[in-house]
Amino acid sequence: MPPARLLPSLLAMVFSATAFLAGCAMTDPTLTKEQFARQVDSLLSGKDVVVVEASQLTSFPWTRLCFERDERLLLRFEGDGARQVLELPYEEFFVDEGHVANSLEEVCLAPGDRILIKKKYPGYQGPIEFQKAG
Repeated sequence: MPPARLLPSLLAMVFSATAFLAGCAMTDPTLTKEQFARQVDSLLSGKDVVVVEASQLTSFPWTRLCFERDERLLLRFEGDGARQVLELPYEEFFVDEGHVANSLEEVCLAPGDRILIKKKYPGYQGPIEFQKAG
């Protein structure tokens, strides 16, 4: 088939793929560490401690958020068959080890679950800790 005759077919495939991806709720949230840090800072809004619904951590919908401790803090967002893992440095964000009370290590949350966000050192910018809300 000559190249000029392929153009309508190629355009139709591109538009179909775009329409398909636009219909997925969590196609590619592409949450960066910087965006996440701004959102957490906004939630704290100058306070040292705040309790919020876990869904407020992002601007995109998800059905499950899991916290994992590795060389970095890993936040795994899952929803609509998609998954995104956000790696965060412990110098900025952390969860305590699993044996510590209210730790979120190896815990998965639903969007409506409440989470405690607090500065490790009140009054400073210092690292932000995530815990189960009491």
